[in-house]
Amino acid sequence: MDEMNSEADFNGVGHSGFNDELMSLRVCLVNFQEDTDTRSSVLEDEVEEILLPDGNKELKVETNFFGMLPNEIITKILSYLTLRELCHFVSPICKQWHIYAMNPLLWQRLPFEEIYNVSPENLVTLIQSKCTLLKELNLKCQSELSLYECQIIAQSCPMLETLSLAFCTQVNKEIIKSFVAYCPKLQNLNIEGCKVYDDSLFLLQNIPLKRLNVSHCTHLSDDGLVFIGKHCPHIRDLNFDGVQWIT
Repeated sequence: MDEMNSEADFNGVGHSGFNDELMSLRVCLVNFQEDTDTRSSVLEDEVEEILLPDGNKELKVETNFFGMLPNEIITKILSYLTLRELCHFVSPICKQWHIYAMNPLLWQRLPFEEIYNVSPENLVTLIQSKCTLLKELNLKCQSELSLYECQIIAQSCPMLETLSLAFCTQVNKEIIKSFVAYCPKLQNLNIEGCKVYDDSLFLLQNIPLKRLNVSHCTHLSDDGLVFIGKHCPHIRDLNFDGVQWIT
């Protein structure tokens, strides 16, 4: 008996105490496993909810590779399309592609072939709403534009650098004055075939003019062209073809 008690004392507990400790250990292990399974299940649910928020547990693969591109790359790709192609084939696809197509960076040029048959009212609306960064505008033969409409266009194009008013029969000093006032970066001006006089050229000293086309402007004289030569220090190209009496 003493040996048994000594053995129990050596092990630190008696048989009944040992069984109690073993049972407690098993309970702890079971609780730990249940808690681990619960945390694992919650974690899996959270991951699925993050990756598949619509509740669809099937694996989804992103296939909109175009939408994954940086905006700069998308803009560069779309820049190879004409404005009409942007409107007809890109904009109608979806809301996001409409945003891509209407990016002002893609509307920095309005060449003649894009707008020659656009009415004055629609042209003004287009420039006001889409062309806030417009740098090049060709209004060749747009003789139906009124002074007021030209003023609105000029006010809407503070970044304009190149402007053609060639063969616009309504162009006069007031219209040129509007573009000079509201387009301080204007460098290239084409007023070929317009009924302008020398006093219209006097306004051009207020812009960094580099190229001027006044060919077939039959109301000009030596005074206007001499003024351009003296007061427009950035001028590099001056075309007065068809003005035969210039000396």
